[in-house]
Amino acid sequence: MQLHQKVQKVEKLYANLEKDLIKFQDSSKLGCIPGCGLCCFKSDIDASILEMLPFAYHLYREKKAVDFYEKLLLRQNEPVCVLLSAVFTETRPGFCTNYKNRPLICRLFGFSAMLNRYHHPVLVTCKTIKESDPVNYQNAVNSIAGGGYVPVISDYFQQVRSIDPDLGLKMFTINMAMKKAIEIVLNYYSYRRKPKHAG
Repeated sequence: MQLHQKVQKVEKLYANLEKDLIKFQDSSKLGCIPGCGLCCFKSDIDASILEMLPFAYHLYREKKAVDFYEKLLLRQNEPVCVLLSAVFTETRPGFCTNYKNRPLICRLFGFSAMLNRYHHPVLVTCKTIKESDPVNYQNAVNSIAGGGYVPVISDYFQQVRSIDPDLGLKMFTINMAMKKAIEIVLNYYSYRRKPKHAG
């Protein structure tokens, strides 16, 4: 499978996931608190190389991959994602400067479930949502316990790994996953025709 095909498959998965998350948020009435972003500042966010491949690919197409890579080298070991902006703006949905290409955990956290040892889904959300909207939180918990719909985290990680097990299985810190994804894209196109609109 060619690299751009892998990117397309990951993007399709992300698009389907967005629909699933909207479905759950609409039914549960749960949502992020405007201007919060506390989860974005966590230092233990991991991703696979494959999850960051769309970001790296689009950087390359926009002729920004090399410059971004050089900046990333200086910050690759920082604990917080280099795409995080501490400044919230009205034009950006959250603190992520590349929200469209964020990895799975950034999409799933707050509005998805893990399977417990009995293989029953258990809602994974943050303390802020639980405390700020306890009624809808409890309603969502009860609905899930009764068989109501919720995206299950492991389902989406399995789907992404099925696209390319080599690139989708091993997890890295988000900055390292980003770095490795850019390296793969740069190496791939160093001896192949550039993708359309890449200049």
